[in-house]
Amino acid sequence: MVQQRAQEQIILQAIPAAEEELRLLGHPGRIGLLRNARDIEGNIYGPQENYEVIAGSPWMLRIYRLGLGLLCVPLVLVTLALWVAIIGVMLIALALMIVFMIIDGLLGLLTSTSAPMRAAIADRGLNWWFLFGWLEIILQNSLVWPVIIPYSWMVRVLLFRQQRRGMMSFLVSRPVITGTGTLLDDGSFALSEKAPGIGRVHRWSLAMAGHSIFDSGNLLKGILSPALADLRSFTALFNGRLRMQLGLSDGNRLDVAEYLKVGMTVLVIDMAEAGALEDAPLVKSPVSALHRISADPSLTTQVDLKGGGTCTALELQRWYLERAELFVKNLKTTSIEALDIIALWRETLDALADCPESLVGQIDWVTKRYLLEAAADDLSLAARKKVDLKYHELGVGYADRLREQGFARPLVADEEVTFAMYQAPENSPAFARGRLIREWSEDESVSWVSWSSARLRQEGKSRIVRLDDFRSGGS
Repeated sequence: MVQQRAQEQIILQAIPAAEEELRLLGHPGRIGLLRNARDIEGNIYGPQENYEVIAGSPWMLRIYRLGLGLLCVPLVLVTLALWVAIIGVMLIALALMIVFMIIDGLLGLLTSTSAPMRAAIADRGLNWWFLFGWLEIILQNSLVWPVIIPYSWMVRVLLFRQQRRGMMSFLVSRPVITGTGTLLDDGSFALSEKAPGIGRVHRWSLAMAGHSIFDSGNLLKGILSPALADLRSFTALFNGRLRMQLGLSDGNRLDVAEYLKVGMTVLVIDMAEAGALEDAPLVKSPVSALHRISADPSLTTQVDLKGGGTCTALELQRWYLERAELFVKNLKTTSIEALDIIALWRETLDALADCPESLVGQIDWVTKRYLLEAAADDLSLAARKKVDLKYHELGVGYADRLREQGFARPLVADEEVTFAMYQAPENSPAFARGRLIREWSEDESVSWVSWSSARLRQEGKSRIVRLDDFRSGGS
């Protein structure tokens, strides 16, 4: 959470320079940055959560690795076909652009063709360029299906089974605590910005065709990494621990909600991996249950469970809380932070059941709903939606104003955030990136830095430095 707040402050510090750059380019104005998941037109995007977890049981991992190895043959063929197709489409598109440029030049020199007509011809050439761009995307997606479909099936059937089963009902009911709230197109209020856009449990395609509870996009990109000459990302897919990505997540702005979101989820993952959630209640239809829970700020909606019976979101969260208390109690080494999370979890559930308004300044959806009802209840839907979005704006939004004026419960000190702005967690790629830039920026130019590597230039020569090697002391 400290790192998240530090990131926000770093971005805020960059705004004046960005505004000045835009002004010099002829676009004066003010930049506002929002950390949220739904815009004024209802488009849903980000955010995601990532947890490194045990990929599967020993037998599941053996089957998974065997299948991954068998995919190497079609992967090589797909890579070759992909590059041939991309190069071919680009050459054809480039040839057409050159033809249209020649025609445009000849018309300007040899005829009296009007400027509008010449502009129309140029636009047609540009349209052809965009058309071929779309054809290239379609062609790429078509060529990768022989690898993506079987690998997507492998991920769904073989990976993260224990975690997904144990935490499904937890994730579906989690928006009662972690939702940021949103105004829907009909003016009704929902607990979560992200939940209305969730359409499936698992992601199955490389393309972002809707949002899913469990998003395996990072793994699907990894299987195709050899096509980009990135073998490390491909070999990392064989590891016993992999990154499990959650697509169901809101951009929390309040400390308590952010802390609980990550803390509760880590506890539930630990319990699932320890086999402590084998008897967890299972909702009958996760996506439908999620939509119904999110659409009910009264928190009274009952969802169907597999095997019969119904349950509210608060009752589901209470079940996981009680199991977490028992789990932590039986640990050989007591985690002080886990006990703190459990205490805050129980305090929050009790308040949601008895007096949700007492959580203003702690839980985002409760706070946003209070602001809308107290200050914007008699305004138009468009004006209320502006209040909705203004809540998320970094620096000057309502969430940050509440924090500055002492109405939001803080969990991290400003000094911690300031330190984190200049010092990333040790043994992390971010730490290696920062160290690399500090140590080499005087002698060499860092032309770009990615997640896993950096390109350095010196006296006209360039070289690639892998962050993993740099972090471990390599050169």
